[in-house]
Amino acid sequence: MKPDKACDFLVRQAAVPPDRSGVLISVTPEEAGWDTLAFSARRLAEGDVWQESTNDHEAAIVVLGGKMSIDWGKGAQTIGKRDNVFSGYPYCVYLPCGTSFEVRA
Repeated sequence: MKPDKACDFLVRQAAVPPDRSGVLISVTPEEAGWDTLAFSARRLAEGDVWQESTNDHEAAIVVLGGKMSIDWGKGAQTIGKRDNVFSGYPYCVYLPCGTSFEVRA
């Protein structure tokens, strides 16, 4: 965000269930008026799989509650163990540009 630009962007989750991808909310840099940062929140039920690539961007995947396994080509790693956002520190995986990955809840 440019220093001279006011931050007056507010997004609310729609009052409908997430689509089949599990995406609850998604904000692009263009929508927010930011230079580079994008954000999305995704809900996965136990056993759900999400496959994606970071393409031209870095990504940080934060586990807000529960556990997931993630494989970015180095073998599946299991992370997370808190029940919800109020029960301890979050777990996160950083992925560099051009990384394909698979998350399993």
